Amino acid sequence: MNPRQSLHVFDRPRDHHPWEEAFQELLPLKGSAHYTEFSLHVLSRNWGMDHRVPIEREQEMLQCPTFREKSDGSRWKPQIVTYYQEQICRPSRLPTTGTTPPIPPSATVAPTNQTNRIQVDLPSHERLIHVASLNALLWRLNTSETGQTILFRERFRKQVGLPFPEIPDNGDRWQGFKSRIDDLANHLQESTEGRAIIQKMAGDLIHALGARQPPWWAGILSEASPFLERHDWTGLSRVLGLGHIEEGEWLLVWNYSVDDAGPLYRPTVVEANDSPYHFPSPPGSIFGITMPLDDKKTQGLRELLHPPLIKDRAEACCTGTLGRIDAPPVTPSVANLRQLRQDHWNRLKSTFKQDASIRWIERHSL
Repeated sequence: MNPRQSLHVFDRPRDHHPWEEAFQELLPLKGSAHYTEFSLHVLSRNWGMDHRVPIEREQEMLQCPTFREKSDGSRWKPQIVTYYQEQICRPSRLPTTGTTPPIPPSATVAPTNQTNRIQVDLPSHERLIHVASLNALLWRLNTSETGQTILFRERFRKQVGLPFPEIPDNGDRWQGFKSRIDDLANHLQESTEGRAIIQKMAGDLIHALGARQPPWWAGILSEASPFLERHDWTGLSRVLGLGHIEEGEWLLVWNYSVDDAGPLYRPTVVEANDSPYHFPSPPGSIFGITMPLDDKKTQGLRELLHPPLIKDRAEACCTGTLGRIDAPPVTPSVANLRQLRQDHWNRLKSTFKQDASIRWIERHSL
């Protein structure tokens, strides 16, 4: 690249960095006509601008075997995905004193990330909402061979009334699997005991996923309630920035208290993994802020992280409702992603007036 662009990693200017070559290769792709390439550019921009990752956490990350190998434009994304799977998808409820967990805790709750611990007390009447794709959760259980996941699959027919939906062996496996989840969802919705069965299934499902779950992303229930009240599941996915959800997937919804959630954390690009639909929040924001996936008039919602609910609470706090995504939440194109980011950048600039936020927004202009 000539002339060489200034290098920022986690909002810190650098002369040299192990990711320097990767970022320099990916930054010029801003004008690319290929969505895959442009989404990589977006990831590198996000990791370059996210002030929420402290230097201690960055240094700890770079000591992991994942990042010890040379990184360039083709290797960097697989590295961050591997890091997410190996270091984030771990228990995020810290053990009590004197116990030794079988798996080290998630990097999200490690001492090096405590600057992102949310210390403000939310009002007692505030509740949180978490949504997840039933399709994705059951797909993951299909590919896991722990004792808990095997037991869940064996008990499924007795609890739900249908055989456990297996991933097809041939054809378009994902589309074939989605068809089987449609059958499951329709069966549950037609059952007179559907709500209770869905709640029980949700609790058992979360328990079966066990210690290798990432922290849950959550929003403030009152901010999302207009979408819930009119059963606008696609709109809910859009305002929450869930660009990885596809048309035809089914959502599970949890509604619970802050006390149920446990310690709360502001999310960073590390927890967002490889999603190009995340946008870092400014220094003036205690929480994360979702990037809506529709028109510029929609306001982002506050977002946060917390440990997954334990089995009994995951059952009791599940709404027992399944919501089908009836249209693509977002069209994956260069022009659309660029416009969504520009609209969101403009929203942040008009909302956050603190000097630190303004300087950060201007420093990372799109």
